[in-house]
Amino acid sequence: MPWASGTSDGRPMKECSAAWEYYRSSQQDAAQFEWEGVIAAIDGSVDRNCETMGAGVVVGLGPQPVESSSFPVGKPLASLRAEAAGLARLLDLVAQDQPLLIFTDCLSMLMILLRWGRLDFWPDPEDIKHFDVLGSCLRKLRCRSGPTRLVKVKSHSGLLMNERADALAEHGRLSEEPPLWPGPRKLDPLFLKVRPGVRKIIGCLPDDNVPDKLLIRRAVEGI
Repeated sequence: MPWASGTSDGRPMKECSAAWEYYRSSQQDAAQFEWEGVIAAIDGSVDRNCETMGAGVVVGLGPQPVESSSFPVGKPLASLRAEAAGLARLLDLVAQDQPLLIFTDCLSMLMILLRWGRLDFWPDPEDIKHFDVLGSCLRKLRCRSGPTRLVKVKSHSGLLMNERADALAEHGRLSEEPPLWPGPRKLDPLFLKVRPGVRKIIGCLPDDNVPDKLLIRRAVEGI
């Protein structure tokens, strides 16, 4: 064969190998080639016409995943909620002491997790509705002792792990099982409640059953 010691166009194999390594190191998921530990991906699926959501989780880079999971996610509809639900499930599947590399295509979730607790963290009102599942993700991340890295990748760009998670998320969306992480319904009452510590500082506050406007006014007057 003419390319027994080189490529079909005559270039030596060493040159081709160097080019391949350069190409591979420039890919979005290049971190997986040097990671020593568990490699996983999460994704969410949202269909606003059908008003359904799903999440998918895949663990393992081999021809067959080591573990996978798909399930429907409760409203309110948002890709952020579906993706966070997938992250919460993944953190339950992987032992806390194992190094974990996670690929996700949800930038808004990464930004919220990164800025949580900082003085410059001003979440969008639409994102606050999903703090139930995001809070769970944060608690689980803080309990991990092994190195944990989340990497943003583009969706539907042919990356193996992301495509696997995407297919699982769609499967979860179509599932007829009860959805996980159902958010508050529109008709659920929302009201203010004063913390006990604040009542000790401001003793003139009325009972929590009064209208919110009155409670806020008395609190401002007390300050």
